[in-house]
Amino acid sequence: MVGTTIRILSEVFPQTKPTGKDEATAIRDDAKVLPARIRNGKLEKAGVKHELGAGGDLITNELIDEINRFDPHQFAAEAKAYKPR
Repeated sequence: MVGTTIRILSEVFPQTKPTGKDEATAIRDDAKVLPARIRNGKLEKAGVKHELGAGGDLITNELIDEINRFDPHQFAAEAKAYKPR
């Protein structure tokens, strides 16, 4: 699953794809880097604080039905079946 995640990341953000490595080596290396990217990409690391206040102006229940239809099992199956372009 990590390999698929890295392939999708490289496809969406080509600048993250390492150069000068074969794909297997790049995926193995990026599997070590990905957790750090996730950890350091959080808003809190940049000093951004979550504050409620204007939220009522920005948040609605308009998408709740669509959100409730989310199927994590289907999502996982689609990720496993993913084929790079």
